[in-house]
Amino acid sequence: MSDKCVSVFAGNLRDEDELYDYTGFRFNEDAPDDDEYDGYECVCCKDFGIDLAEVDEDFVEVIWKDGQHDLYKLLEGCSYLESFKDEIVNETDDDKMYNSAVLFYNYNYGGKKGTEKAGFTYLGTYAYEE
Repeated sequence: MSDKCVSVFAGNLRDEDELYDYTGFRFNEDAPDDDEYDGYECVCCKDFGIDLAEVDEDFVEVIWKDGQHDLYKLLEGCSYLESFKDEIVNETDDDKMYNSAVLFYNYNYGGKKGTEKAGFTYLGTYAYEE
C-alpha cells in the first residue's frame, strides 16, 4: 500500500475526555532513561502494538460524537473521507454503531481486521487521495 493510507479504529467511549486520554501522545517524566521513545507514550498505540517511531502525531485524527452512529455518520467531516468512504463502508459491519474513532494517516497498521482492544476495533487500512 502506498504512503497515502489511513488506518482506522472505531469504538465506544464514555466521553471525549476518555477518547483523548486513550489516544493522546503524552510525555511520561518517570520513563526510564533508556526508553526507546524518549518518554512519549500513547495508550492506544501500546494496546495495538503500534510503534510510536512509525506514527506522526500530527497525522492522527480523533473523533468523538455524542450518541451512537453508523460508521459513515461518525466519520463525516474527517480528512479525505470522500476518497475512501465507499471502501470502508462496504467492508464494515452495517449494524455496528460507534461514538469514537481514531485515524492514523500515512500509517499502515499490520494487524488483523477486527482486532479489539479497550473497546476499539481495527477496521482496516485504506488508500486515500488528497
